[in-house]
Amino acid sequence: HIKSWRRGRAPSHRETMGLDAAPVDRFNIAYLCFFMLGVGTLFPWNALITAAGYFSSRFCGSSFEKTFENDIGVAYMSANVLALGFAVRYQQDISRRLRVLGSFLAWLLLFIVITGMVLFPAISASEIYSFTLFACVLSGGFCAWLNGGIFGMASQFPGIYVGAVMSGQGLSGLTAAIVSLGTALATHGKCKDDDAGDDDSSDCSEYRSIDYGSFSYFMVSCFVFLACIGAFLLLERSEFAQFYDQKGSKPQHGIQEEILQNEEIDSPLYITDGDTGTPES
Repeated sequence: HIKSWRRGRAPSHRETMGLDAAPVDRFNIAYLCFFMLGVGTLFPWNALITAAGYFSSRFCGSSFEKTFENDIGVAYMSANVLALGFAVRYQQDISRRLRVLGSFLAWLLLFIVITGMVLFPAISASEIYSFTLFACVLSGGFCAWLNGGIFGMASQFPGIYVGAVMSGQGLSGLTAAIVSLGTALATHGKCKDDDAGDDDSSDCSEYRSIDYGSFSYFMVSCFVFLACIGAFLLLERSEFAQFYDQKGSKPQHGIQEEILQNEEIDSPLYITDGDTGTPES
């Protein structure tokens, strides 16, 4: 860009921002990391709502059997909206690293507990219900904080990387649905109608044996969160991401002033003739 001034023309926007010197996103690593982070932002919600078969068996015969899906939705969305309001006001006081890694680590711990509960059929329906709603509230709250951090980071990059996050969010629902379908095909439903002629929908078997299909499903969710943590750490350490992160943290007018100052320093000093204004030799 300094050379552009010396050639007698103003530097282009790309030169002003220093993009000509931007490193290359080798093997599209940064794009894939943003894509994975997009998958992770909505995965807790998708994982919970697509596990309806498991929760139906755990709540079978209880007062939660008919309402648990609505309760999950209300708990998650209410917490998400409230946390979004706090995020708008206080997100500048919390580092992006803490928002991103803290959210994924919290989700990982919650889903480790949910996964472990699958192995204990003796846990009552009320205990499962209470912890599930607790997990929904925390998941919805962390989702609001995480989205601000991820999209704020991606906005410092070329537009294609914001698209990577959004594409990942779209795939998140598909991924959870595919995993849920696979585990459903491997297991049988717990709640059934009585084939003897009594069509009482409340007559269903309790959750007496371990559902290894649901166990595998929630275990995959834990690995998704681990992959997201790894993707963020890899992105932080990449030269490509560090370049755009530094560019995004410096205002554009500050960059232009720095260019002009460098130009003044590097410009040759001419002694002009006071009468004609032409440089003296």
